[in-house]
Amino acid sequence: MYTFETGGPSAQEGEDDMVVSRQVDLLEPIDLAEHLGKVELYLGQVCQIAGISKMQLDYWTNKAQIPTKGKKQRIYDIDALETVMLIKQAKDKGLNLGAAIDAARRFRERAAENPSARAEV
Repeated sequence: MYTFETGGPSAQEGEDDMVVSRQVDLLEPIDLAEHLGKVELYLGQVCQIAGISKMQLDYWTNKAQIPTKGKKQRIYDIDALETVMLIKQAKDKGLNLGAAIDAARRFRERAAENPSARAEV
């Protein structure tokens, strides 16, 4: 059995670190909020995020008339996900489904009228 010891980083490794450091310095933070409008989620993904069953989501989508895309499989955008999560929150607080849908709708309307209030919530 042989063991080899090195005396620390080689000159090549030091140069590689400098190149990587310069490359990293070129990057800027990304504001993901700017891109959320492009997000599309399948039914199962929405269920996983919201913590509800597929049967619940299907029923809520019909009852609350949540807009979806797709023909063979429903595709939800970020606004639809927010609506589902608001309904879930209202249901968790004891509202029946009809009241939860109304509360979610009113919350979204109020947020649309006063966008700065949404950031404070």
